[in-house]
Amino acid sequence: MHSPKISVIVPIYNAEAYLRHCVESILTQTFIDFELLLIDDGSPDNCNVICDELALKDSRIRVFHQSNGGVTSARKLGLEKCRRGGYIMFVDADDELPSTALEILYDGAEEGKYDIVHGCVNRQSFSIDYLSVADYRSVCISGNIVSCAPFAKIIKRELFDDGTLNIPRSIPKGEDMLMNIRLAFTNQKTVRLINKVVYHYLYHTESCINTFKSNQEYETLYHRYRMMSIPLSEVEKYQREIITTRLNALKSIAFVDPSDVVKTTSFKTQLVEDMKKIDYKLDVFGQLVLTCKVPVAIRLFIWAIGIGNKIRKVVCKQS
Repeated sequence: MHSPKISVIVPIYNAEAYLRHCVESILTQTFIDFELLLIDDGSPDNCNVICDELALKDSRIRVFHQSNGGVTSARKLGLEKCRRGGYIMFVDADDELPSTALEILYDGAEEGKYDIVHGCVNRQSFSIDYLSVADYRSVCISGNIVSCAPFAKIIKRELFDDGTLNIPRSIPKGEDMLMNIRLAFTNQKTVRLINKVVYHYLYHTESCINTFKSNQEYETLYHRYRMMSIPLSEVEKYQREIITTRLNALKSIAFVDPSDVVKTTSFKTQLVEDMKKIDYKLDVFGQLVLTCKVPVAIRLFIWAIGIGNKIRKVVCKQS
């Protein structure tokens, strides 16, 4: 049986309004040696019917239905069902690919020279072409340079193991970042970055990233799984990145719920202790988040940031 060069996996749940456009953008790729796995994750709308209809029109489409288990569960099923030997690409059912996406990414792999090839999302751009193994691990933990999302990249199938997608449903946000971290530590090759758009992320107000509200309790749970994703022997090497991503989580909480971020918790206490060990330097907002006892002070600081950004935009337009 022919093993396609790329297996495109699309987890599907409540995406009836977008699914056909997504699939069409994949089927019209200039690169044709791929299989498309549509994973119906127990979607309550008509996605199951649409999937079966689409499969009748193109032999590259394979459809699998399962009881609702979450997006990570759907991706895991796709990995189990895909044909071996090639690269994996994940696409969300409410997004689309530009027509040359697969061609750009596969050509960037240079016939297997690179096991991970990243392209750009929407208006994103890269200022570098490569990341060393260590640097890629660093940015996957910190969330810098490359997207924390699972898409806009192809990944060699052999990098995935039984633990890559072993992420519980109690982690509804950030599971993509955990997957990326785990893959970064199985990868042993330089990572290729291509400064071309290969993914169109479409903004939807009902998506998880726009509806989920984090808090310190959740970040404590999430941090536990992040630490489980980094080999114990590598933790000290990436301590600064680990601290940065924890601090960024607190800053994000501050924007939506300052009253939560001022609470004294084990998450904050341990973060402060870890910062002292490596003499981590805080910016003003970081100091405010970690030390301020009054939520209104944080609100005023955020308001000031917003005013400053508006002024800068006005100045830029006039210059």
